[in-house]
Amino acid sequence: MNFQNKVVILIIISICIALLSISIYPGFLNSLFFAFLLVSIICIPIFIILGLFTLIVFGRRGVLTKIKFPWQLIKPVFGIILLSSILLNFHIPIRLAFLASQSEFEQFIEKKEFKVNRKLGFYRVDKYVEDSVSGKYFRVNSHGDGFSPDTISYGFAYQPNPNKSPFGSADYQLSHLNGDWYLFQVSNDY
Repeated sequence: MNFQNKVVILIIISICIALLSISIYPGFLNSLFFAFLLVSIICIPIFIILGLFTLIVFGRRGVLTKIKFPWQLIKPVFGIILLSSILLNFHIPIRLAFLASQSEFEQFIEKKEFKVNRKLGFYRVDKYVEDSVSGKYFRVNSHGDGFSPDTISYGFAYQPNPNKSPFGSADYQLSHLNGDWYLFQVSNDY
């Protein structure tokens, strides 16, 4: 494997590690996705036009006949991207980070001394709410829902209500972490 192939693999590994590191914070990748989508609407057509122009120029000069596609790169790149996708899909980075922080969340439930923007393990809890069914919700992230005035909230819940949360009930999603702990996502668009 030559130097350029190693650089490409290193860049892909770096991007995947960055995405996996960012994904330990619930909702952060979702907020970045909206910004990426907005930028892509402008950038993708520009890149397509520049790419076509480059192919035409290189094709007329005869440079493209000398380029060989690096087929040996496909397997490692596909494997790295597939592994990262599986880890993200099953919330493995969040599960591991929460597992390391879980004892601080449980100590808080016992003491019930909440301060705004309190740090519990890896997470800064900006709001804590108990519902009427004994669910305890720790919101660690919230952001606007696209262009609407609604807010999407993300966080951790201990024994949550399966039907609604104190932060709203639209698109309410619970993902089991371990024991009675869940990851939640909800919009306040009632």
